Amino acid sequence: MRQPSGAEDVEGEGNVVMVDVELDTVREQTLALCRRITELGYGPDGPNEVVFLSVGNGEQTGSYVSMPGLDPCTMRR
Repeated sequence: MRQPSGAEDVEGEGNVVMVDVELDTVREQTLALCRRITELGYGPDGPNEVVFLSVGNGEQTGSYVSMPGLDPCTMRR
């Protein structure tokens, strides 16, 4: 898990959380992990001031993002 502060490609101030999953992770597991991390407050509007959440590891595992203006855990294309 990486949590750099001050992402340049996301509007507003706050933290960025990027979670890479193992390559044998299936999409359903990746989505469930994204939703759980969001429930714990590590998504937009959560108490941890995260403005961008990314969970996944490419096409095989699925890649999901949460950021202002999108539904939580939207699949990245």
